[in-house]
Amino acid sequence: MLRVWKVSGEELARVPVAELSDASELKRYLRVKNNLPICLQELLHNGALLQDDAKLFPSMDVQLILSSLALRGTEASLELLEAAEAGEVEAMRLLIDADVDGDLLGQHMATALIAGASEGHAEVVRFLIEAGVATETEWHGETALSGASSEGHVEVVRLLLPTMDVQFCATALINASSAGHVEVVRLLLQSSADVDCQHSETALSAASSEGHVDVARLLLEARADVNLSNQHGETALVAASFEGKVDVVRLLLEAGAHVDFQHGNTPLMAASSQGHLEVVRLLLAAGGASSVKTRHGDTTLMAASSEGHVEVARLLVEAKVGLDLSNQDGQTALTVASSKGHDRVVQVLLEAGAATDLADFSGETALVAAASRGNVEIVRLLLEARACTDFWDEPRDTALTVASTVGHPKVVRLLLQAGAATDAVDEQGDTALINAATEGHIEVVRLLLRAGAHAGHTNQQQDRAIIAASSKGHFEIGRLIFESRLRQDLILTEHQDLTDQHGDTEKQEAVAMVMVLMHDRRERNCDVLRWRLAADWRSTLRFVENGFTMWGRQGAVGGNDKRFGLDGAASELKGRGLKFPQGSESLGL
Repeated sequence: MLRVWKVSGEELARVPVAELSDASELKRYLRVKNNLPICLQELLHNGALLQDDAKLFPSMDVQLILSSLALRGTEASLELLEAAEAGEVEAMRLLIDADVDGDLLGQHMATALIAGASEGHAEVVRFLIEAGVATETEWHGETALSGASSEGHVEVVRLLLPTMDVQFCATALINASSAGHVEVVRLLLQSSADVDCQHSETALSAASSEGHVDVARLLLEARADVNLSNQHGETALVAASFEGKVDVVRLLLEAGAHVDFQHGNTPLMAASSQGHLEVVRLLLAAGGASSVKTRHGDTTLMAASSEGHVEVARLLVEAKVGLDLSNQDGQTALTVASSKGHDRVVQVLLEAGAATDLADFSGETALVAAASRGNVEIVRLLLEARACTDFWDEPRDTALTVASTVGHPKVVRLLLQAGAATDAVDEQGDTALINAATEGHIEVVRLLLRAGAHAGHTNQQQDRAIIAASSKGHFEIGRLIFESRLRQDLILTEHQDLTDQHGDTEKQEAVAMVMVLMHDRRERNCDVLRWRLAADWRSTLRFVENGFTMWGRQGAVGGNDKRFGLDGAASELKGRGLKFPQGSESLGL
């Protein structure tokens, strides 16, 4: 066992060397076991000073000297701070006696007094006050008094109050009020703390937002201004309403708190946005105006609708709030609820008679908003309420157009069943079918084609649905449109001459259709051509020949601007198992 001796010759400790690797670990051991600050320790062996990395061995005798010569300023102050936090008064006494600065405030540490007070160590605080340390030093805006008040250390607060100017009591009062420490609040008020001091908030708003009824009552009894606002313009009633503190709201109303004020940042707005039903009921009963607007023009009903608070919305509707009032963006409560996907709120608003077809300033109605986001239930509710299916917004998008573009087949089906126009065009001349084909939404394309959407519509860029699909590699969609066009008997008449009124569009479509055929050689892809060959093989062959020719000019087959020829077209079709009817032999096929 290693033995440690005091200067007086008295044995201080016996230490198993196996637990220690060097002298620095022995110092830490003595700090923990004997409450001796490391920064004061000097270890000697046979009269020679041991460095911290000196190795230890069994049966070793070490002499300990506590010396201020070993002090290093920052390390010593840090030990003082740690001792204060731990409540180790004797260690602190050794450090203070060695002239360690008790008021040193480092970049990343408070003073010893702040640390001890925050931890509630009354003996530490008493010792430091008697040692003459500064009591009003601030660290990140906190003093020893505010730290003790935050934690509810009544005895420490009682020790500090006689040593501090009353101006330091204000922050402490706000901290204690926020934490709900009634006795600390009482002590501070008795010491003339400013009950209406405004920092980031007031003591009353701090207590109210946390629901501390007893503290709020104590502050009101001390004549706190019930309508005083914090730096954010919020009163105690707004703070309590936002947090849903029913008992505090009731107390503040009884104390005469205003329920309405300028700019619409009202208690009722706060409670509605957070869905606090009982608070909303209290405020309405107290005369809170349900139709007051915020600076942005939002009403309480919009606030509740935006967050999906069904029962609050119902209560506000019953209070006769303006159903169809709009904000600065032209949005109504119904538009907001529809865009956020709150179907139960939408149902409440529709049952109350909210107008379905009011558009915001971007031209978006509730139906367009719901359709674009794929909210099936809301779309169903709006359609049942006879919302207009073909109302178009600023870019001329209808509900069907936006749902098709984004790819919501369930919404598309509902809109088609309600009679939505399949071929309405947006400002680019695109239809729902062109948009769905471009984005690769195959189920939507199927629904639109079955509903009779015009597959040959040309937009402002002279594109058609099959061109859009093929250019993006959506060949299965291209096949669906190809089949639809053939069955509608449109292609064969339009493509007999590739220099008709649409010019390049017809050529591009022919190329797109051949691309579809060439990309996917499955038997089913030739079913339609078989059917057409049997009905009119001459025009069918001419169409395929023209398409292959144009595709060849684009470098896909043939090349060199040569016509693919009827023979080439026939060969391609025969290669897919297509048989020509009698009479075709006259052309040498």
